Amino acid sequence: MKKQVKVFFDSDVVISSYLSNKGSSYALIKNQTLKRFVTNISKKEILRSTKKLNISESALNKHIKNHFIQVNLKEPLSDIKKKYKTYTSDIDDAHIIRGVLEAKVKILVTFNIKHFNKNKLKEERGINIMTPGEFIQHLRSN
Repeated sequence: MKKQVKVFFDSDVVISSYLSNKGSSYALIKNQTLKRFVTNISKKEILRSTKKLNISESALNKHIKNHFIQVNLKEPLSDIKKKYKTYTSDIDDAHIIRGVLEAKVKILVTFNIKHFNKNKLKEERGINIMTPGEFIQHLRSN
């Protein structure tokens, strides 16, 4: 059996994996070799978006529960933003970096690559940032 790969999903990829059963985000949900993570803060963001997207909060909540391990960040969001702001151009994504570190994950999958300081994260923390499609290619090449 293949070794499980730990990967952290940004909120946009979680939502995409729920909305479509054809894209790369969905393919990653079906990949049994992945151990997928989100933060409790991401989960709240995702569930808030159900109203905008006109989707069932309970169905999306079930999707998260069935496919992801939730990393519970207990420190205040203001402290997280202060501590991890240099790793992201969108301060509201600082909790993603904190979650990646807490879960001891080395891969972040996101459609918002531009929101993260890719080089700094790779050099200082050993974290690779990829889109779902890039991550699928990475998995195929290993």
